[in-house]
Amino acid sequence: MFTWDHRTFNFKDNIRRAASDLIPSNPASNVKVIAPFPSVQSPYPDLSFVQFTVSFETEIATGSAISHAVYTTGGWKIWTMHTVIETLKAFPMVDEADGHMTGVTSWESQRAKEDDEVTPEVVVIGGGQK
Repeated sequence: MFTWDHRTFNFKDNIRRAASDLIPSNPASNVKVIAPFPSVQSPYPDLSFVQFTVSFETEIATGSAISHAVYTTGGWKIWTMHTVIETLKAFPMVDEADGHMTGVTSWESQRAKEDDEVTPEVVVIGGGQK
């Protein structure tokens, strides 16, 4: 159930309604378990869950999800699932020429140029501190 908003769905009926509305319009495919591989976590004596990470694709994006599953009297249930979109397929990431996300000139070169060209009129030291 992927939306462009940060959403939380609680309770079986609400989750079922959201899934029936959202999944058909943006289904996930190519779901794979990825590293870190599944592990059992027991943060409290009365709580244990399996944590696993999956990658997935939709028609417009690729992403991943960290999930926690608990075993109940009704079988395995997803307790939490946190998803993130990593790439929009229509807008792939393009590496910068120098490896920095600051344009074609590296951050270090930009700072050196500023040091040579900019002469401040005022220098504020400790501004905003009490």
